[in-house]
Amino acid sequence: MGSKAERQPLLGVLEETSSNAGTMPDSDVTLERAAMNIYETLIDNAEESVLDEDELWLREQREQNKLTHWLRRPSVLMICLPLFLHSFGAASAMSSMKVLLLKLACRSLAQKSPDGVCDPAETQVLLSNLLLITGLASGSLRIFVSGKIGSWSDRYGRKPIISISILVSLLGRCSQFFVMWKFQALQFGLLVVSDILYNSFGGVFTLMAMCNCYVTDVIEPHERIYSLGLSQASLYVGLSLGPIVGNLLLSLPYVVKPHSNASDVNQLNQIYTYEYLPLQFEILVLVCVLLFAHFVLPESRSHKARRKSRAMSMSSSVSSLQEPQGSTFDRLMSNLNFLEPLKLLLYPKEIAYYENHRVYKRQKWVVLNIVILICVTLESLIAFTDVFALLGTYKFHWTSKNLGSFIITSNLTRTLVLIVVAPIFVQKLLQKVLKFKVFNFQFDMVDFIVCSLGIAIEAACMILAGMAQSSGQFMSFIAISSAGGLVSPTLTSALVKYFPESKTGELFGALAILKNILNLCGPFLCLTLYKFSVKKWDMPGIPLIVSGCILFTSLISLFFIKRLHRLSRYSAPEIVLPRRKSTLSLGTAEGNTERRGSSYNSLSRPGIP
Repeated sequence: MGSKAERQPLLGVLEETSSNAGTMPDSDVTLERAAMNIYETLIDNAEESVLDEDELWLREQREQNKLTHWLRRPSVLMICLPLFLHSFGAASAMSSMKVLLLKLACRSLAQKSPDGVCDPAETQVLLSNLLLITGLASGSLRIFVSGKIGSWSDRYGRKPIISISILVSLLGRCSQFFVMWKFQALQFGLLVVSDILYNSFGGVFTLMAMCNCYVTDVIEPHERIYSLGLSQASLYVGLSLGPIVGNLLLSLPYVVKPHSNASDVNQLNQIYTYEYLPLQFEILVLVCVLLFAHFVLPESRSHKARRKSRAMSMSSSVSSLQEPQGSTFDRLMSNLNFLEPLKLLLYPKEIAYYENHRVYKRQKWVVLNIVILICVTLESLIAFTDVFALLGTYKFHWTSKNLGSFIITSNLTRTLVLIVVAPIFVQKLLQKVLKFKVFNFQFDMVDFIVCSLGIAIEAACMILAGMAQSSGQFMSFIAISSAGGLVSPTLTSALVKYFPESKTGELFGALAILKNILNLCGPFLCLTLYKFSVKKWDMPGIPLIVSGCILFTSLISLFFIKRLHRLSRYSAPEIVLPRRKSTLSLGTAEGNTERRGSSYNSLSRPGIP
């Protein structure tokens, strides 16, 4: 074995020895490890030598950040703080806003009733219609905005987009507060308009997308899983603590003073001044977040990268003007094509890292499977929020206190997984103890292990929760399923590896579009299945069982990715690393691109793509 290996190319030794690991003598194992160390050094040097302009600038920026004062340094903490405060403020006012809307709706119907009393069923219908219309209108608008914010942030930076998003949210909340404070009955049209204003720049979805872009800009690939998890954890912490503070504000000793002195108002629907305090608190929090984002938050994208993105955009516009012009309608539809960023998720060849056609096809299949996994895991998280509440109240007779405890428990357990479990399991156990390597430009074994374990645990817990016979069992299984919280940041981190740094904003914009589409369609499909399962079979747990089965099925995609990349404990990244480099300089606006061949092609063996 030893003499034969010496006559083989280095890559042949690595491939053969890694496939026969565990059956060789100690000397051969030592030889294999030495060869692997040499190979990894060559790969690292190859990656260093073929970085394009954007990645070189990004690496320079990260080095400069280490020398910058912490208050002016782009960091995960800097971007997690506004995301936490935004979700914290929104969650603190959520319960009060629902109660106020319910009372205003009842007042509106009571004014039209001959006896001055509102029908509870009609009140529910009116409020449901309001929530349905605002949800559809705002959701559609968020999809449109999500298609634009990614490219805008690449051109002008993450900070301006974050500041504008918070400013628009603040204006929307102020308008909602004014309408609910000024009028003594439900103003259907004005509330729809104010909610549209609140979501006109994407709301928390835009902030989350920019947070992911920010983290990707400032964090190296081997630390992204934990850092992206921290950004999600800040959202969950805000959603967990917000209701507690909101209830605390309402429970403080106030002088109980009715907001309206109208004599025709039913005592049960009387609105008191202190009930508006959580709404005012949210506005105050948004003002603080806006000031922080505008004056304190550092920009994460370098000035050179922003100038280059603007130049490439101008070059694209000039090229389009030189082409034969279509009709006015065609030009309008082209400008309004907000779904165009979704093309990135299909992994077009012009942005691929690899020139070899076979390697590109393999990478394309990997990207498509990662996108499928993102859709499945997002659906299990977004779509079942309402189903959990309905199932608990129907099957286990939950009160509002039980429901609040469930929301806090589920958010806190997911937060603990992202903040405490993630660094121990991913960084300490997998990377340092078990020595699994993190690849910069492709899916690796760390990604595979985290995703497969997370999906398997979440799928099993969803099925068991659907069959739970007590409230304690149900809450326990949902809490354990929080282990799946690691899957989303891991898949996001893995997907970013396949795209150039200049497309980071557009990529997260495309993911934001995908999330908003799922947010529109997912709850509707799950609630429809829930109603059918309750009405036909009196089995409210059916949607959870179906979701668990779908999650188990999605493991096929993970093993398909593992097979495509030939991943194992000792696997190494792709050998050929020709990176695409833009020929657009800062002083020109030429949009063409060229391939840069790798000087390490000589490492590859004939027959290896």
